[in-house]
Amino acid sequence: MRCRAGFIHKAMLVCLFAVLAVSAFAQAGTGLIPFHRQEVQTALATGDIASLQNEIYRNLQDRGGWVVTWTHVYDRATVIYWNNYEIHEHQYQGNHPAQLTRELVTSNTSGNWQNYQRLTPAYSNPSIFWQYSSYTIEVWQSNQWLNYYRTLYQYHQNDTYNTITGQMWQSNAWQNYTLSTYYYSGNNISHLISQSWQSNGWVNSVRTEYVYDGQNRISQMVFSYWNNNAWQPSSRMVYSYNADDTYNVILTQVWNASGGNYTDSSRATYVYSQGFNSQVIYEAFTNNAWQYSSRMLYFRDASYNTTESIQQNYSSGWTDYSRRVMQYEFWDVANEDECSVAGPLRMRLYPNPARELATLLINSAKSGTGKAEIYNLKGEKCGSQDIDAKADRETAIRLDTAHLPAGIYLVRASVGGQQQTLRMLKLK
Repeated sequence: MRCRAGFIHKAMLVCLFAVLAVSAFAQAGTGLIPFHRQEVQTALATGDIASLQNEIYRNLQDRGGWVVTWTHVYDRATVIYWNNYEIHEHQYQGNHPAQLTRELVTSNTSGNWQNYQRLTPAYSNPSIFWQYSSYTIEVWQSNQWLNYYRTLYQYHQNDTYNTITGQMWQSNAWQNYTLSTYYYSGNNISHLISQSWQSNGWVNSVRTEYVYDGQNRISQMVFSYWNNNAWQPSSRMVYSYNADDTYNVILTQVWNASGGNYTDSSRATYVYSQGFNSQVIYEAFTNNAWQYSSRMLYFRDASYNTTESIQQNYSSGWTDYSRRVMQYEFWDVANEDECSVAGPLRMRLYPNPARELATLLINSAKSGTGKAEIYNLKGEKCGSQDIDAKADRETAIRLDTAHLPAGIYLVRASVGGQQQTLRMLKLK
């Protein structure tokens, strides 16, 4: 079993990342060694994941170098993506394209693909695809899956977080490990209390306070730690924004107990090109002056996919330290993302990706009225359009997408008790 720093944090974040990866509409990258498409499709159709992994590994052996490749193979219930180190197989609910039911991670160890992690979420409300009741992580050891870590979620009536409890699997039982409790002022989180399980009870650990500006954006996150039965100031992060609400600078300050004030420690400055982050510059406050420490450079293709990221360190000038090059292939085996052909309600969406306008074509088995709605990946409704469909006749619905930020959305149509959902990529 591999245990490393950040394992739990990484595993808890992987589900959100998975939702984004599933909907990354990418153009075929140049210079890729092509996969044998028929073999991959056969592996998907038969469920022979071992054959698919072997095909992936043969392709990776031929590539080498710095290149990390994200290749998305779509089926109606399964999505698989991989890089040089891990393969992720995602299974989704048939009635909701963004509701993960299981993720299986296999790892490349000395040229052999072996089981590594299995992540299984459960949902408190099946109609809200992101609202977990639990999230369980298992690890592969001695040729079997063993419980490792899980999180338990509780919500308020308005679907906001109440508590998140982390538990470790020890002595053949789940043992409490961490507890996060959320407090609110109106609809905003006012503060978060983190506690650890010690001597059969919860003990305070860290408190995070949230401060908002006049536009309801987070302006500060203030951190305190529990010491001598009282909260002691530790540090804070101060946020500034551009006119379009993107980050400008995130300033980190630490508490100076002797002076009774916060002093500058580090800052990150965000630079944008065509509305997308092109670099982040990191500085440290040393000898009463800001000194460059490192920066990240991001490069994108015409579809705004990140094609390369470069980390540079500063010492009398910028020098390359590491880079990641990403090339993309996109195979839509079931044509799921632009056309839904199953059931009495059939839909097509074009163009996809969209910019200012998209057209939803609906063909219903029966007449009826309904709604076409656009949701972001947080489950928030971003737009709605009435539908008046006639049986066995194609109906065109114009969707205004100009006001939407660039990103991934779900387009859901409901007509006469029938419902279908498609994914849509919105470009800047």
